[in-house]
Amino acid sequence: MENERPPPPSDNETSGEERALRQRHNLIYYLKVWDLNNDRLLGHLIDINTDGLMLLSNQPIGLGREFSMEIRREDPDEQFMNIRCHACSRWERSDKNPSLYNTGFQLINPSEEVIAGIQDVIREYTFS
Repeated sequence: MENERPPPPSDNETSGEERALRQRHNLIYYLKVWDLNNDRLLGHLIDINTDGLMLLSNQPIGLGREFSMEIRREDPDEQFMNIRCHACSRWERSDKNPSLYNTGFQLINPSEEVIAGIQDVIREYTFS
């Protein structure tokens, strides 16, 4: 299943070609993503890679907004750790369902811990 999401603009040293080589991973379970500034649900994680992510939300998020966010897992018995990161919204459009919105985020200086957490999400929650 291929996503038609356009690549985010390149703000760092990663070239557009290198970014295009990184596969986006569609999830089989949409994890919740929270705004840490107000503990408000931003949306549900639809796809992810080590450069960014896409959320599905009930309302528009807006472009060029920076967020401290947390990807949360609901099952406390699992050994999955929540991922806290910073990201900037780069694009937004209506979903196929017109009452929902898709927003693309570019991660801002993700730490090795964040990258490792994203790789865990990819291993655990993506289509094989």
